[in-house]
Amino acid sequence: MELAVHKFTENFVHKIKQLIIDYPEDQLNKDGSKFWSGSKRFPHTISCDINNNLVFSFIKNYSVILARILGIKVINDDNFIKEKVQNTKIPEFNPRTKKDKETNNTNTNLYDLNDINPDNIETLVENLLQDSDSEEIKTIKEEINLLQKDLNIEPNAIKIEKFEKDDDSNGHIDFIFACSNLRAENYNIKTIDREKLKIIAGKIIPAMSTTTAAITGLASLQLYTLLQTDKINFFRNCYLNLAVNIFIMTVPSKEIKHQDEEFNEEISGPLKAIPLNWTVWDKIIINGSKTPKELIDFIKSEYNVDVILITSNGITIAQDFLLEENLEQAIKDGKKIATIICNGGRTIDFCIDNAKKIFLMREIRKKGFLELIKD
Repeated sequence: MELAVHKFTENFVHKIKQLIIDYPEDQLNKDGSKFWSGSKRFPHTISCDINNNLVFSFIKNYSVILARILGIKVINDDNFIKEKVQNTKIPEFNPRTKKDKETNNTNTNLYDLNDINPDNIETLVENLLQDSDSEEIKTIKEEINLLQKDLNIEPNAIKIEKFEKDDDSNGHIDFIFACSNLRAENYNIKTIDREKLKIIAGKIIPAMSTTTAAITGLASLQLYTLLQTDKINFFRNCYLNLAVNIFIMTVPSKEIKHQDEEFNEEISGPLKAIPLNWTVWDKIIINGSKTPKELIDFIKSEYNVDVILITSNGITIAQDFLLEENLEQAIKDGKKIATIICNGGRTIDFCIDNAKKIFLMREIRKKGFLELIKD
């Protein structure tokens, strides 16, 4: 029960306090925008009030489940638990400073993938084994020995607790219900009722223990391969369907390098690859925020390419003939502002100098460019 109180304090009080220190309510991002905005909600702590039903449920079910795992006596007496919790000393909060975090990061043993090859794998393994005797590991071992000594726990008595959502007596759903709603309260998120949580938990666990576990294992195997080589013929793609027990492993195909084409079917004309041999793994790095006009000018200056369309998540942000300066010039000259080549070679001219110009512009913005062409 004392450990349950400490875990509650650690997760719902101390970690939140540390987060508020690291990212205060007026914290700003590098671009000047507010850090706590949009989906990110500024948190608050929850006091260890035993009269709070969620707090009591967390402490009680945590201690009951842990007692069953360790093979010690399970206490379900609510009054006894409340009295024990009230007499438990709440751990003091010791905030970490940025210097402490930097020190922890410096002490972390990291291995550069560029230094790893088949010839030094044995050395790497030996170093990892030596690292397992670090101070943290030694501390954990000492705590385990003390726990076994104080509670007279035999290692063979420790049991695995299997999740069962349909047995209300085991406290599994009650514990998850308390954890999720306490965390929701930390961030002022709407809580859910127990029955809804039971349905959600029942769907998550089977997925976690089947497909997700299989994918995690397969991905981990590829990481072992990556430690030894970066040659593509040693890696594997996998198609799996656990419902019918199908596992198909294939060698990944090489990336497609784009070349110049005299005729491309998608655009019905010549296609120039800029830069030559680019692949889907290449990217253009844009530093800082830019308006559509600034982005178009940047691409023009860096790659000598005229941008005619900018989209994001299926939404058209800018098109060359809808940019303000182009529209103004087109109106002044009384010329057509675009010619669209449709399927079959048929063309549609968009013109400014006619009575439908206002309707046309409104429909393009409302329905989207491609939907207008379909109509």
